Amino acid sequence: MSKANLAGNLAFLGLPEIIQLLGSSGASGVLRLKSKYSGPPGDIYFEKGHIVSADLGNITGADAVYPLFGWTEGEFNFTQQAHKKRRTIHANQMELILDGLRMLDEGTVKKVGGITFDEIYSGTSPAAKGIPFIKGPLIDYGHVVDMESFVHGHNIVKESQFGNWIWVIIKGAVDIVKDTGRGPLTLVRIGEGSFIGSMASLLFPTNIRSATAVAVGRVQLGILDSQRLSGEFSHLSIEFRNLLISLDKRLRETSNKAVDTYLRKGTIKEAIADKRPFARQGGKLKDAFFINNGRASIIRKTDIGDVLLADLSKGDFFGYLPFLSPAQEPHSASVFASRDMEVTKMDITKFQKEHDNLSVTMRNILENVITSIAVSTKVTCEFFRRYSA
Repeated sequence: MSKANLAGNLAFLGLPEIIQLLGSSGASGVLRLKSKYSGPPGDIYFEKGHIVSADLGNITGADAVYPLFGWTEGEFNFTQQAHKKRRTIHANQMELILDGLRMLDEGTVKKVGGITFDEIYSGTSPAAKGIPFIKGPLIDYGHVVDMESFVHGHNIVKESQFGNWIWVIIKGAVDIVKDTGRGPLTLVRIGEGSFIGSMASLLFPTNIRSATAVAVGRVQLGILDSQRLSGEFSHLSIEFRNLLISLDKRLRETSNKAVDTYLRKGTIKEAIADKRPFARQGGKLKDAFFINNGRASIIRKTDIGDVLLADLSKGDFFGYLPFLSPAQEPHSASVFASRDMEVTKMDITKFQKEHDNLSVTMRNILENVITSIAVSTKVTCEFFRRYSA
């Protein structure tokens, strides 16, 4: 017997927050939205925290999700239950959110109701007008050991400097900024529940920060218990630790590719000159692999051309992991491999069990990395769209 596990008013809790909340909790079931300003209700189907399908009248798939971002007044309820919906949506949650809110901002999606969403774009960077603003999952205070406060404009961490602390944002917002050689470039603004710091800091005592984090307004951060997290990390299998480190590297790589695209550095022709297709975008690859030798490039095909998202090498991974859903290969990107590439197939079932046994904070950090990869990917594609002409 099913029952409503979460219900409320869209004026109080918007669809982006609801999606992130259900995603971080790994929920399975049906989210129903109703508004007196609209016709039929909208249904979004979740499997283990991932959106797999949606219906809005006779509209299905992702096209049924986007209009719901315009429902600023109405009610929602989530029912935890089994369903038999076939997966028609393969995009990452954050990618859906960013696309939906961009369409709302551009007027492609109609606003329904008298209350408006907070703007997703801060517009504070002249180099990157339109900065995505994301929030993290609900904060697990069990790993918070201390608090720190920062005033507006303060550099919480500085790119290329050493640092091992991991923070969670309790109040306020933080800009993530990369040095381009032509001045600072703001890639994303992160809010409550998001993390500053990386998995690599749990393994490497001389971890180097990959970006600058700048306080926006007054910011309160929770310092996480690094010793406790490092202990949990050390008890994971070597293979799963390698996966987490590979994801960390992927985030650094996608962020660097966003900067390269902004600076118009490199070409697709150069990236795949000595490579062959391994998996095509939109294909049915259901496996994931570690690279033992050789190199691979992750390429996304868009309506205006191909975009280089990442260059991978020994120790990195690629492919489909259902519990991570990084919204790149194979559904939203292709993999091109060098002819000398050698790979090891992952044991997805084993990794799923390890993932499910992670502490709430460790899962949240991991989800934060996946979300950040998806956002970096969207930023890279947006820069390509603006600056490729």
